[in-house]
Amino acid sequence: LKSAFLSTVSHELRTPLTSILGFAKLIGREFGEHFSPLAGDNPALTARGKRIAHNLGVVYGEAERLTRLINDVLDLNRIESGNMQWRDQCIDPAAVLRQAVQSIEGLLTQRPEIRFRFLADAAVPPLFMDPDQLVQVIANLLQNAVKFTEQGEIVLELRAEAEAALVTVRDQGVGIAADQLEAIFDRFH
Repeated sequence: LKSAFLSTVSHELRTPLTSILGFAKLIGREFGEHFSPLAGDNPALTARGKRIAHNLGVVYGEAERLTRLINDVLDLNRIESGNMQWRDQCIDPAAVLRQAVQSIEGLLTQRPEIRFRFLADAAVPPLFMDPDQLVQVIANLLQNAVKFTEQGEIVLELRAEAEAALVTVRDQGVGIAADQLEAIFDRFH
């Protein structure tokens, strides 16, 4: 019953989200192509146009984030029921991590007070794993780093360690309270 409920709810939520994403993208493109040029040399109209384009970007970004949250809930349900389909393949971990970085570029442009660095050790060998799951985990960690870092630096690092690859995300955010450390791997925590 829980699986059926989650599947139905996710379908019902995705339908309007697909429209929101599509129309936000369409409006943004048409606005940029047809209306922004009409501002000409008028600084007030140019500033207002930039604000409108930025706001459309926020709508699009938040709709994407909501889609990811729905997918996270569905993935958890699939894992619990044993129906998760892993798409393991040989991957270049640095290339896959770059995809995760792309997912937060919009957040970083809104936060000029945060510096971001991606360090990738060329000695890291290819990995056999599901690239989508790696992107999801790293994107979530990076989003949290951006969310909780007021200013400073966020570093994503990939390095070879013995016969493994080590991926770290370091930030200068507030950190996790000591009494919460034991619970960080609990569901929905």
